Amino acid sequence: MASPSPGSAGAHLRTAVFAESLPQLDALERALRRGTVARERLLLLAVTPEVEFESNRRGLPSVPLEDHVPWRTLCDLGDANNCQADSLCERLDELFADLGVGHPGLRHASHQAFFHPIKGVLDALTLRFHPVQAALSQPGIGEVLAFAMPEYAVGGPNLLDKPTLGLTSRLAPVVARALGLKVRWLRAANPPTLSPEGGVVSARPAPAAKTRTALRREMIALAEQWSRLAPPSAVETRPTLFSYDGLDDSNDPILRQWQALPEAQFVPLSELGAAPPGAGPLLDGLGALCRQLASTLWRRASRDGRVRALLRFDGVDLFALARPQLSLLVLVYLPYLLNDALLAQWNLRRYPRSVILLGGIVFRQMAWAKAGAEVGVPMVSIHKGGYLGYSLLPMHERYDMAEADYFVCNGEGAERVLGTSSPRACWRPGRKRAQPVGLGAAWVERMVRARRPVPPRSGPRSVVYIMSAMLGDNTYLGHVFQPEIWLQRHQLRLAEFLRNFPDTRFLFKPPLADRYPQFASCLGRWVAEHQGGNVGMLEPNEPLGEILYKHDAFILDTPSTPLMDLVASSRPFFAYLDERFFLMQQEPLEALRHRCPVAVREEEFLPMLGEFLALDDYSQASPVDDRFLALFGAREGQGGAAERTARFLRGLVRPG
Repeated sequence: MASPSPGSAGAHLRTAVFAESLPQLDALERALRRGTVARERLLLLAVTPEVEFESNRRGLPSVPLEDHVPWRTLCDLGDANNCQADSLCERLDELFADLGVGHPGLRHASHQAFFHPIKGVLDALTLRFHPVQAALSQPGIGEVLAFAMPEYAVGGPNLLDKPTLGLTSRLAPVVARALGLKVRWLRAANPPTLSPEGGVVSARPAPAAKTRTALRREMIALAEQWSRLAPPSAVETRPTLFSYDGLDDSNDPILRQWQALPEAQFVPLSELGAAPPGAGPLLDGLGALCRQLASTLWRRASRDGRVRALLRFDGVDLFALARPQLSLLVLVYLPYLLNDALLAQWNLRRYPRSVILLGGIVFRQMAWAKAGAEVGVPMVSIHKGGYLGYSLLPMHERYDMAEADYFVCNGEGAERVLGTSSPRACWRPGRKRAQPVGLGAAWVERMVRARRPVPPRSGPRSVVYIMSAMLGDNTYLGHVFQPEIWLQRHQLRLAEFLRNFPDTRFLFKPPLADRYPQFASCLGRWVAEHQGGNVGMLEPNEPLGEILYKHDAFILDTPSTPLMDLVASSRPFFAYLDERFFLMQQEPLEALRHRCPVAVREEEFLPMLGEFLALDDYSQASPVDDRFLALFGAREGQGGAAERTARFLRGLVRPG
């Protein structure tokens, strides 16, 4: 597509601009006042809820970027990224295996350990590239006004360590050039301010590269020294549970039940990283060599045609935007992974009658799982959260179940659903997938024990709406989040609707802001402008458990962890689980409808909510129907979930 020439019909073509932040919106307004951009030719695309809210207030009508590709399509592409990430991991492993021959930990170290951050990179590019491409492919677009940005950087190795803003501003000129559009630069705008927690982490290659032959020769020599170390003896033959020291408040009861079993002992997972006596200098040498290996690997990977092909979106090369995360994983965290794999296989031989319990099979946890499989130590995965079995999260299957032997889930319904792999998760032949075991959740049982009866109402009642998080460029795709501008519009419409119930106090509960960087909804500004009404905001970072019995009823809009909190309580609540965004399964959906009203379509949400809010006395809903709870939260049966889980773990320990 040729760029329009000045003075031709191209002078009537529209100028597209993608605004992510208020500083960018300010810069655009200055350009309009100077006349360098014609208002009548402007197509303003709002990338974030804040820009959409503020641009319309300033008389700059905008179109949400998310309107250009259906959300279900993006989520389907996000599920396809499971296969794309798998292919990228496999290709990096092929290059890795060729260079790492001889390293004694090689067979237990794989780029599959980095599957989730790699999937996160692909999701971020998918989330922004396809809507940008669709917006710029509309007839009548002649040029793009782009914002100058510094080089893209990441804040760490994890899924949510990428910047929350800035990707669209970097993508827009790349896509524009690929479409043959003119690009003009606006340099007055400040870069977006939201960045990963902990600042920016850079990956620097080792200063000197070694040839494959030299690497292999030195690696084999060091491996021979490692093999001459005294073999580990079985220092402890009692049944041993490896887990995090005080795993978390949800799984502490399991540790207590384990330690109450005859002869059973608990050992912190940090012991898997203990160095053999006298091996310090050898490990230092291996570490230095592994950094050289990683440096050589990255140089090869960054030029490899198959790696680069996996980072081309509709023919557009996006490797430069994936480079910061991928280079960090290879150059910095791959050497750590090799070290973890090496020490785990040595230390697990010291505890032949052991079992490992942890949450999330990522990074070193995957190396531990592979090492454990070799020496006969089983790995059990456990996870506190929502969605488990009742609303499918294909990517989370890979988090909870990859390379583990068993996955402890919350009930027989969850076990049944998770027993069949979702095709969207991309489990390739030969890939180890944990067997789900529905033992119930101790943290859910604790909430059930804390239930209080719903008293008859006296005086005005209060209803809390639980707000979902907005993660911007970190929104991983796969039926877990709603589109953010849509979500903010939904919240604002809801706030207006709730004013029709003046006798009820409505409070919006913000998501926990200290978990990861995220946007704040502009709803708070709306509430501030309507002071004195019946709609307000709760304080940020107030855990749901601390307010559960301070209010009369709740409304939520995702099947995430708060759903389990509410199901386990005696509180009445209303669930809006839009079928466009979530993959709720039929059996749990039917069971949940016995516990609360559930709307799954936008057109039925407000009418059904109005009926719920019109109830005179919520105490009539008690006692609650626990069908859903029994299937997907706290399994019925003799004994508690913590005791069942501890006995299950003990049964996995090999006979003495």
